[in-house]
This record gives sequence, C-alpha cells and structure tokens, in this order.
Amino acid sequence: MTLNADMTRLRDLMRAPLPDEALVRAVAEVLKAVGPQGGAVALDYVSDHMARWPDHRRVQLRHLVPALRLHGRGPTRLGVRAAGQSHPGAIRERNEDDYQLIVEHQLFMIADGMGGHCSGWLASKVALWGAIERYQRGDEPGWAEGRADPTRDRLIEAMTQANERVRRIALPGIGSTVAALCLSEGRALIAHAGDCRVYRLGAAGLEALTRDHTLLTAWDDPSRPLPAHYHGIVTSAMGCSEIVEVEIGEFAFGAGDRFLLCTDGVHKVLQEEALAALLEAHGGDPEGACEAIVAAAMAREPADNLSACVVEVVEAQSESLGSGRSAPPEVGWLYCVAGPLEEVPQRWREVEQGAGAIAWFNDLHQLIMGQDVDIGG
Repeated sequence: MTLNADMTRLRDLMRAPLPDEALVRAVAEVLKAVGPQGGAVALDYVSDHMARWPDHRRVQLRHLVPALRLHGRGPTRLGVRAAGQSHPGAIRERNEDDYQLIVEHQLFMIADGMGGHCSGWLASKVALWGAIERYQRGDEPGWAEGRADPTRDRLIEAMTQANERVRRIALPGIGSTVAALCLSEGRALIAHAGDCRVYRLGAAGLEALTRDHTLLTAWDDPSRPLPAHYHGIVTSAMGCSEIVEVEIGEFAFGAGDRFLLCTDGVHKVLQEEALAALLEAHGGDPEGACEAIVAAAMAREPADNLSACVVEVVEAQSESLGSGRSAPPEVGWLYCVAGPLEEVPQRWREVEQGAGAIAWFNDLHQLIMGQDVDIGG
C-alpha cells in the first residue's frame, strides 16, 4: 500500500461509525503497515484526531501502537511537575492525612487515616508506604515478564499490600482511604478506595475521575433520603476488611493537563468551580496551586484535615520535578509526629520513656517498612 493509500484509509477509518474495538484495531493495523517514510505523517494525523476520541478508545490505541506517544514531527517527552501540601485544619491538633510524590515512578498518592488521633496518622502512613514498597518491586528484573499490563498489575498489588499492612496494626477502628495516580505510557491509571478524590483539569474543564465510596453514593432509595449524618460514612477503606474494594480507572492525558488529588477535607468545603479556578490561576506552579487550595479551604474554618497534591503534565525539556515527601519516614520523624501516644496498645503504655520510647518507634518504623513486628495489645 502506498503512503497516499494509507492516509486515505486512515481518514476513512477516523470517520467510520465502527465499534470501538474494531476501529482501534483497524487504525493500529494501518499505522503498523506505514513505512518509515510516512510514519511521522500518519502518527501526527492520528494523534491530532484522537483528541476527539473518548478516553477509553485512546487508551486502547496507545496500548497497540506505543509510538503514538510521539506527537508532531518528532518525539515529545512528557514530564511532570508535582507538589503537595497538608494541614491539620482549623480544629484538630494532629494531621491524620498523608501524601507521597514518587516522581521517579510518576506515582502520586494521598491518604486520609481513620481511627482516632493515634490510629489515623499511623494508618495513612502505613497504607502509603506499604503501597509504595510493593509498587517498587516492579523494578526488579523479570518482574514484568509474561504480564499483559505490568503497570496496572503493579498498582493493584500495591493497593492490596496497603490494605494488608493496615490490617496488621489491629487497633480498633483503624483504616485509611487512599487515592493513587500513576502516569505511564500515555495513560493515567487511577486506583482509589474511599472518598479521596482525583480530578483532571484539561481542555474540557475540571472533571472528577473518581467516585466516592460512601454510603451517600451507594444509597439507591430516592423515596427515603439518607440522613445527613450518614453521608460521609465510607464503604471502602484500607484495613477495614480482608478484601478491599479498589476501583481502577484508565484515562488518556497530554501536555498541559493538571491532576488534583485531595482528601475529603478539601472537596467538602471547596466546590469544583472553586478548585478549577484555583488550578487555572496557578498554571505552571503546582506548589502555588496547593498553597492556594489549602488556604481557600482554611478560610472556611474546616473541622477536618486538609491535603492536596497537584501534578502538572509538561513537555519535558529536563527531568521531572517534584516537591514534598518522597522518602520513607525515619524513626525520629515518627516520634515527633506521634507525640504522647495516648491511644496505643497496652504494652506500649507500660514501657518507660527514654530508651523504651526508641524501642516503640523502632517497632513502628519496621511495621511501616514492611518487616514482621508483633504489635499486639
């Protein structure tokens, strides 16, 4: 087939009312058949027209033709700028939220701990570092061999381990909601359990990419409204059951898109219009966007903790940039955060201060980093 014939076929296909799977496979076959001479032209044409496609169709085609990550006449490398900020809020003394920006893996996570002023802060950290430790195992040689979608598998296994780690703590009521964003091969993979949210600000405006796992969302009886004090009860969270309901979504993305991860302390007090305006006002400045979002939420004197992470996709001229926590917590840092530890298992309360305190937090640190520790009451 000549280049002109290939391009004619592509133009016809891009306008054809074919089912998604048939269309994607037909376009992929033509692109693979195009020789080196017309490759850039054909890829450029399809990339431009893919902007009108729904996300799931674009993701499918990128799976079949990885070269679609090359836009225009030459390669465009996509990088990220990322930042995060967290605040205890207007009332609470301790912050039970946490976030992690693992820029080298383009993995971004946020968590909101539950279970009291000790259990909550511990749950969020155990959940995130349990997930990250498992995700990083995917770097090991041979790990991806034989897997149809290694990145998706890594994310699912990471969330599964987060749940297992929080369950091991075994404090009453302990748990953590979690949302994770992973940017890989032209698609955004999102995993979440609970009511932490992920938004995307793109050409179509701000859209929520997650659905809250709450009693209000699940309520399906319009004849009997759910009482307001039940609205915030989460139906899925790390550590609350042996098997956790983790929802996975896939979305296409491109340069200029901005993602916002936030805990319910933010989205309960700031409407989507306000969030979109703040993101727009701080384009190119994720750190400034995070500061503005937290400040706007604090102006409403919220009772809950507040956390926001902003990830902006850029045409990379250099390495991806990030700010915020991206290294495991150390024992001394845990001790400072925990304070007097009033709500802990009995054996911790019986240990004297001083050398004994170091032993407590060595145990906590080992638990967070995935080592076997007996923390029974």
